[in-house]
Order: sequence, then structure tokens, then C-alpha cells
Amino acid sequence: MQAQFARSSLARLLALLLAFVVFAAACGGDDNSDDGSADTTSDSDSGDTGSDDSSDDDAGDAVAPTITAPEEEEVAEEEIQRGGVLRVAMEADGDGINPVANNFANSAYLMGQSIFDPLFTLDQNGDWFPYLAESASPVEGTNSWQITLRQGVTYHDGSEMTADDMIAAFEAQLADPIISLAVAPSFPAENRVEKIDDYTVQYNLLRPSAHFPVNLTSQLGMIPPASYIAAAAEDPTMDQMPIGQGPFKIVSRTQDDKTVLERFDGYWQGTDNIYLDGIEFSPITDTAIASERVAAGDIDLVVTSGPDAILTLRDADSVNTIENLYSGENDIMMNTRAAPFDDIRARQALTYAADRESYAALITQGTSPLADSIFHPDLIWNNPDVVQEGNV
Repeated sequence: MQAQFARSSLARLLALLLAFVVFAAACGGDDNSDDGSADTTSDSDSGDTGSDDSSDDDAGDAVAPTITAPEEEEVAEEEIQRGGVLRVAMEADGDGINPVANNFANSAYLMGQSIFDPLFTLDQNGDWFPYLAESASPVEGTNSWQITLRQGVTYHDGSEMTADDMIAAFEAQLADPIISLAVAPSFPAENRVEKIDDYTVQYNLLRPSAHFPVNLTSQLGMIPPASYIAAAAEDPTMDQMPIGQGPFKIVSRTQDDKTVLERFDGYWQGTDNIYLDGIEFSPITDTAIASERVAAGDIDLVVTSGPDAILTLRDADSVNTIENLYSGENDIMMNTRAAPFDDIRARQALTYAADRESYAALITQGTSPLADSIFHPDLIWNNPDVVQEGNV
């Protein structure tokens, strides 16, 4: 049982903001907050190591997959500024940027989504469509899915992405004690994946799922080359210097200090719409300080859920803010299998004793609206008939 309090106001989605700065069309992305509020998925970000997986829902009939990306919005030429390095402040650094070996929380996603493109991504309506993948075809209803790659996608090391890389990444994720928690439950013990041809892989699921490609929109869909995966397994220091196929490649990284990326000239979509020369990521754990540096012009971008930082950035005339109210909410989770919360009266007492308005005013300083559900009213999963009774 959960008692809902305030919806998180998380100015997140570096991929979305980079799409404004770097690309002509937004693709979207995902990350997690570090203050205890739920953010995701996808969440738009489904399939990452810390998110709920909606792809496990059973589906009867096969659902025709979406194949084409949404139309790009034209951007006036005078609005485009080419060149320069985007300076990004992160709330913390990650233990690495290898998507088959490291736990991708907020900071790793900020960097990883610049270095790697996913197999699939989501449009503005939350529908998946192929990205590095060329197509997705359900097999035997939706018990299996055949994923076919685009041909000619080049990694930062010059090698071409193939089905062998997909299989190596999948097997490495299954072998990882943490990442496997998000992967293994969806697959049988044997015959989980098959190579159909040089560019096609078949995933055999434990139970039917019409939404399996959603799993491959985030960390689980980020595929390093098989040669890198093998080398990093032998030398974990290589987790800090990943090889991807995204618009930026890593130049240098000093953990807990700075990670430097530069534009990848061999990017599979071309470089005409990659406007930045590079990106620099620096961890600044005090988000209030980070927001002040953004307001002062020392930093170009910060992703934060801290109310002090949000208020500072709102008041800064030179700063453009994007606030996402869809990503999550603050709540109290109760263990209903043990005393005292195995008694519904105890759960009701705590709920009735909680003043949501006072909580929101104290914790979020008015930056977040009250929540009646884990789903924002604008999301398709929200049930408008379920409303909190009073200020509880």
C-alpha cells in the first residue's frame, strides 16, 4: 500500500534537452532522482535496472509494431547555434558507463545516452519505435520477438554493429548480479536468445508480451561491441571508457571529477544535426551550488529535483527551465505483511494523520502539485475516478 503525497517536480531528461540543443528532433530519454522520489519510466524508461517493467504484462493477440518514427519538427535556421561544448552538472557520478556491467542511475544515463543510441526509443506519446533496430516482429503471438538491426551502424572504434554484439550484450546483462534482476525474470532458463542472421536476433520470452521492445529503449537496449564487452570483463577499468555508436564518443574520464565527450564524425545518422562540438559532465553533489553556477553562466545544464535549486533556477532570468511533473511522486510504502501495517486500521491511521498540503509545503516548498495517484492526470494509465478523500 502507498500513501500518495506530492508529485515530483523533476527537471530531468537530458536526452530531451540535448535534443533541443544537439538534434533537430527530440528523442527523449530517462533518468532517476536520488532523493527518494520515483522517476521513470518510462517511465518512460522501461527496462532499466531500477524501474518497473510493464513489458511483463500478458498479451493475447499479436500487436502490430510501430515501425516509423514521428515526423521531425522544423527548426528555424536562425535559432540553431553550431559549435561549443555543453557543460553539464550531475548530482553524483556513477561507478562506470558500461551498460552491461554498471548500474545506470541518473548520472550514468546522462552520459550513457550521449554515448549510446538504444535499439528502440519512445515518441512523445510513449509509443516505441525502432532506432538502432530496423524492425521488430512478434513471433508465435508475442511469445518471441525478432529484432533486426539497421545495417551499416558503426561503433566509435570503427567496427560495424551486428547480431553478435546484441547477443554478447544480452548474455553479459544476464551474467551481471544486479542487471540480471531486470532481465532474467522475463526469460526461460534455456533458449533465451537465438541468432537468426548477421543482423537479426530472436528473443524467446517466458510469457507473451506485446510491449517487449519497450525494454530495449533504455539501458538494456544500449549495445557495446562484443569485443569491448569481453575486454571489459577481463579489465573492469574499461567500464570507465565505453565504446558506443551514439552521437558522442568518450575522450577522457576522471571519476568523480570530469567526463569529456566529443562529436563522433562517423555517427550513423550523419553529423549535420549534431550541433555541439562536445559535452563535459561534472558531478556537483550540492544542487543548490550547481543551480547558482547555472544562473551565473558557469554551467550550462543541471538536472535536479531539489526545491531550493528549482526556485533559484525559476528566478534566474537567463535560465530556461523544463519541469517534468510526470516522472514520479513522493509516498510512504508500508509492509502489509508484518505488524503494525498488516492491520488496515494502522494503514488508515497513518494515511489520515498525514497532512498532504503541509507535507508538500515543507518538503517541496510548493514546487510540486499534490498527487492522487502514481500516474499524472494527463497519462493514459490514470484513473480519474480515484481521488484522495480530503487532505490526506
